[in-house]
Amino acid sequence: MRKGFSSPDSRSMVWSLARRKNTASRLPELAVDGILSVMRYFEMIEGQPEPVSDPIWIDKYEVIYAEMDGLFYPETKMGYFVSKGEVVGTIMDYLGNVKQELTSPFTGIILYIIETPPANKGEPLFEVGRIQED
Repeated sequence: MRKGFSSPDSRSMVWSLARRKNTASRLPELAVDGILSVMRYFEMIEGQPEPVSDPIWIDKYEVIYAEMDGLFYPETKMGYFVSKGEVVGTIMDYLGNVKQELTSPFTGIILYIIETPPANKGEPLFEVGRIQED
């Protein structure tokens, strides 16, 4: 949970589900079940929360932004694991010349990635989450 908005007592929740082959058709159901479970945990609604059997905890995340205008071509997908320094995507100019290879700042999981080619300087392209170690 994060502090946010205009009140120091308010909280917000970041929800992200990777589109994996085995869960794609169940994404809406998983999202609703997860949100309802969190609401039960905070006693916002009645009932007992359902624990996640094998959660992945993200202890750090970083958004990577376009440093120039061009066309962004991702080389991985949301929900995939990447290693530190691994190329996640490439920005090319409008003639097809590689202008920048964007790499992962640390080993982690792709939390989101833009899949449409146009990229403008300063726009977010992808986010990497570092998985908390036990």
